[in-house]
Amino acid sequence: MKHDTHARPEKPFAPFDVYRMWGMPGPFEDAGNAYRAWFDGARQMQSEAVDFFKDRVGKDLEMLAEWGHCATPVEAIELQARYGRDAVADYLAEGRRMFALLGGPAEAAK
Repeated sequence: MKHDTHARPEKPFAPFDVYRMWGMPGPFEDAGNAYRAWFDGARQMQSEAVDFFKDRVGKDLEMLAEWGHCATPVEAIELQARYGRDAVADYLAEGRRMFALLGGPAEAAK
């Protein structure tokens, strides 16, 4: 029977190695999981921000097109008020989505 020289020897048990003693992953696995969760969260936030910006610019351009059709100052002021109200609501909703995404990486890293 040949001895395999490439076989990795079993690590001896260290009496103070709490990771192995309690069957936990090592510190490098924990760090890798944390970085992976952080990068995934950053990717999700970037995607959300790009989608929001795209939608918001579309709404801004629609408002400008409508503004060109206003016949009276009253119509223009009503349009501006509606636009401002809708923009604030959109930004508040986006802020809620971003805060929800911030909690995701923290939970995934546990």
